[in-house]
Amino acid sequence: MKIVATFSVLMGGPETTDEITGKLNFRFDKFINQINFPITPHEQWKDEIVIIDPNGRYTEQECVQILKEGGLMLPTYEHGIRFALQYGKLIPSFKEKPFILFPHESWFNVTDCYRYILSLKRGTNQRLLRLAHCYSGGKFSELCLFAGVRPRK
Repeated sequence: MKIVATFSVLMGGPETTDEITGKLNFRFDKFINQINFPITPHEQWKDEIVIIDPNGRYTEQECVQILKEGGLMLPTYEHGIRFALQYGKLIPSFKEKPFILFPHESWFNVTDCYRYILSLKRGTNQRLLRLAHCYSGGKFSELCLFAGVRPRK
């Protein structure tokens, strides 16, 4: 496991998912909304988001194991949405590894019967908060970094 960067992310607050995504200065998947990824107003705190390069392809289960071994927790979708708002336009683009996955408990889309997690695409000319397809035993691309959460002290 190689830590690429660490970010302090302000969590909580008065906004809902739709209000947060409405503040993004870049595109986002229409399924990332209050119905599918509900955020209700609650008190604020700061979490540390740690971005990890696993150096190759990895499964969902390997991701969980890497985070556990590193003393990190799985992020929630709220971590991904708030990270996108606070850092989505600020972090540099990477041609080699343009995606940051947030391996939260996956969302099941009843329309296509697939599970999804949030992903931030950091392309040279495009930023996009999107959904990444998860499937049992499948491997994420070597183009994908992923996020973990350092437990609060």
